Amino acid sequence: MKKIFLITILLLSVFFSGCSSATTGTATESDGTLSDSEDTPANGSTSIPELGSEISSDFNSSTNYMETFHGIEFQVPIIWEKKKSNEIDTLTYYLEDGLFMITHSICEYADLRFSTVQDDIIFSSLDEFSDWEVTNRAVVSVCQKDAFTFSYTCTIDEKNCTGNYTTFFLDGTNLITFVLMDYGIYDHLSDVANVIDSIKEVSILPSTSETPDTNTDSENDTPESNDENNVPSNASITMGQKNALKSAKSYLDYSGFSYSGLIDQLEYEGYTTEEATYAADNCGADWNEQAARTAQSYLDYSSFSRSSLIEQLEYEGFTPEQAEYGVTAVGY
Repeated sequence: MKKIFLITILLLSVFFSGCSSATTGTATESDGTLSDSEDTPANGSTSIPELGSEISSDFNSSTNYMETFHGIEFQVPIIWEKKKSNEIDTLTYYLEDGLFMITHSICEYADLRFSTVQDDIIFSSLDEFSDWEVTNRAVVSVCQKDAFTFSYTCTIDEKNCTGNYTTFFLDGTNLITFVLMDYGIYDHLSDVANVIDSIKEVSILPSTSETPDTNTDSENDTPESNDENNVPSNASITMGQKNALKSAKSYLDYSGFSYSGLIDQLEYEGYTTEEATYAADNCGADWNEQAARTAQSYLDYSSFSRSSLIEQLEYEGFTPEQAEYGVTAVGY
């Protein structure tokens, strides 16, 4: 998955090299840093204006046009020049002293709330460049889904650049990424933020919309069922509980959760504590297996000692017994 994050900014840097001239400044090699400072790398040339000194205002809801891309639609400023391409998984726009790219990738789901996943995204995206620095990072909501975003500065071809990277999973495998790169006096961050805020989901990727099993024979001894539409037959079940249960099963389809972590996530999505608890109680999850699944997802993106992995699982809400089971199941 790291390769996907890396390719996005590398592709953008290729377009950058082809459409901008190098400055006379000399870049100072450095190891990239993660910080919250607003400092930008020093520019060795005094003959060009300050990077990002003017805020762009290209986004105009009365003149923007709608772009549709892999299940989402969003507004694009009409003055942004779209690169002609036969690529179906990449859109590139030429801005004034800047570039904007949107990519779609199919990859294994990673929980973007995890700092280890975030660090992997940052390092794999920027480590090819010199003098890079992350000025802020956050988890935000895009299409009611968790998205990871960060702003950055870096040096490419001896030219200072600044930009923003935002990525989110439209579903369990479809990753959408937006990358801005500014290399002149104009700062397009506000424009890009407006583009991202305008995103709407226009098609739901194939869901389990098969005809529900109408066989009510009590052949299944277990109260839980993997059928998304089959909930315990209780006349007092509310619509909120039913929808919370569907959401819980959807989450469990692509990520590991502890019992309390799943409740927290459902509450974050707006369900009441009662609805979220009902869903966690009836989703059919094996919490030991969920611990093993979560442990493996951590090991896929970072290195952990046995004790630190147990601590991380407990932090995610697993009981000590479940955490022990999880780390043992993955080979520790």
